[in-house]
Parts: sequence; structure tokens; C-alpha cells
Amino acid sequence: MDEQSNVSGISTVVRNIIEFSDSSIKYFHFKVGKQDKKKRSISWVIDQMLLIPRLIASILKLKIEAVHLNTGFEAASLNRDFAIFFVSKYLLRKKVIFHVHGGYYLMNPPKKHTWLDFIINTVLKNADVVIVLSNTEKKVLQSNYLFNNCFALPNSVDVVDIKLINKDFTGPLNICFLGRIVNSKGVFVIVDAFKALSERFKDFSFHLYGTGPELNSVLEGLNGIPGLNFNYHGVIGGARKWEVLTESHVFLLPSLFGEGLPMALLEAMNFKCVPVVTNDASMAEVIQNGANGFVVGKGDVADLTSAISNILDRRELLPAVSDQAHETIVKKYGMERYIVDLNNIYAVTILY
Repeated sequence: MDEQSNVSGISTVVRNIIEFSDSSIKYFHFKVGKQDKKKRSISWVIDQMLLIPRLIASILKLKIEAVHLNTGFEAASLNRDFAIFFVSKYLLRKKVIFHVHGGYYLMNPPKKHTWLDFIINTVLKNADVVIVLSNTEKKVLQSNYLFNNCFALPNSVDVVDIKLINKDFTGPLNICFLGRIVNSKGVFVIVDAFKALSERFKDFSFHLYGTGPELNSVLEGLNGIPGLNFNYHGVIGGARKWEVLTESHVFLLPSLFGEGLPMALLEAMNFKCVPVVTNDASMAEVIQNGANGFVVGKGDVADLTSAISNILDRRELLPAVSDQAHETIVKKYGMERYIVDLNNIYAVTILY
């Protein structure tokens, strides 16, 4: 769950649950998957083969009562985590909380009567409780798979004191992307938008944080734009992340697909960054266009270009949008509320 090793919203959520939980629940972290920089080597294959034996040994040794399974709706994750679900639920007879965190198949269900359709149906209908990130996701999943016992629990962050954040929108703006550098996040849309903004380069700088499979291609594209004031800073976390978000003015996340409720978005809003996003999955419930951020069309380079130009031209609007972004976090996405709601889900559906 180290941010320096794994740029993942799921990891951040799990880390926050463990860190902010009260003393009435004792958590044990069981690691699955791989770190971003880890190759699929022979040692990785062996580790995957030992996954289920390690799971069984851990549950029995630690006397686990319930398994909180956090996963994304991607083919690889679903196949792996179906094995974890099956063993936990049916072999070891444990309660299972199935917590959905985005993924392509969240909003784009696989074809009926396929293996992935079988996996998703089996897990959703037989988990003791399903947690999703918004009412939008709840409606989509329940209409596609006809199951009950589902709760909408939006991701949350530890709210910062607004007095510690003073954004000045009058000078050149710091625009940032912070997260996993992968096509689904709209990173190439960002590259193409900047190509069309050459006349505005004196008005902003762009800062890229994170890593991912598309990193080299994105860096090549950005470095190939003459005059763009651009810096790549690698993976950041902890206090350094908060410093970066404090210094940033605009946060870009023009996702194409696969989002749930991005932690990076909530973190940026928490630090009064003006978000520019698409309406993918739960982001549609967070951002009200023009009020606490700006919404652009998926894959629409012209729309993103126009949004950035308007931000640069209408500086007088940005302080109010920035304040509303933070106020949204205060009212709806604070960590204290999250832990209370999560414990209530445990109490009602799992522990009793």
C-alpha cells in the first residue's frame, strides 16, 4: 500500500480504511496483485500460484471473521478475485464484503452467458454485502445483474483546514495530472489538447505525477510539443503530495472509461484545485459543471482545449469554483463520515 510503489486508488482506500478505523475492528491486510514496477517474472508466477494457499493459511491462522475484498471490474482482477471470493465464501465459510472500485466492466457489462458475466453475477448475488462508490453505480449494477444487499459508500479523504490553503489565480497557473498514467485516464487527450494551446503556453505550466504503462509514450508526446512548460516529477506520496496539491491550481482527469470515484480527484478538490474531468461513472455525482469544477466530453480534444482556454481567460471565476470544490469534500466526502458509514454496513449486514 506504499504510494511510492503502487499508484492505485484501491490501495489508497484500503490504507485509509485501516488507518482511520476505530479500535472495535481489527484489520489484517492481505496483498494481491503486483506493484507497478514489478515485472511478470517467474517469481511473480510462483507468487500467484501460492496466492490461495497463503489466503487459506492467513484466514485460519488469524481467525478472520470477514473478508473485505476490494477489486476493480477488469478481466484480470475479476478472475483472480473470484478465486479469493470462492475460497473465502464457500470453502472457509466466511462473510465476504465485495467492494467495487471502478474498472471497464463496471459501466460496460460483458456479454451475457460469458465467463466474466458468470463471475460478476455469482459474486454480486452471493456476497454478504456489495459496496459501490455512488448511487449511479448502484443503479447500473442492480439493473444489469438483479441483486440486492448493495450500499453506496463514496470514497473519502481526511479534510484539510481551508485556512492552510491560499490559491492565487492571477499569475501563471500550475496545471497537474496526478495518478496512474494509462490510456483510460485520458492522458493522450491531454497531450493533444496541449498541442492546440501553443499560444497560451506563457499562461500555465504542466506537471505530471505518477507512473504507468503509457508513461514513455506520454513523455514522448509532451516533450515533442515546442514551448510547453512541462515537468515530470515521478511518483509522489505523503507530505510531498499535499505540497504539490497546495501549489497546483487545476487538476486534469479527462477519463475515457473505468473510473469509480478517483481518490486523486477528491484529494485535489480537498486542496482547492479546480478539477477538469469527464462524467465517467461516479464523477458525474461529484462535479457540477461550472460550480465546483468543469466537465468535458470523453475523448473530446477540442472540448478539453476549450475548457483550459476558458479557465485561463476567466480567472475571476476560479476562486469561487476552488472554494466550492473544497466545500464539496467537507459536506460529502470526509473520512469521519466514511468510517461511521462503513462500520454501520459491517454491523447491519456482516457482524450480526
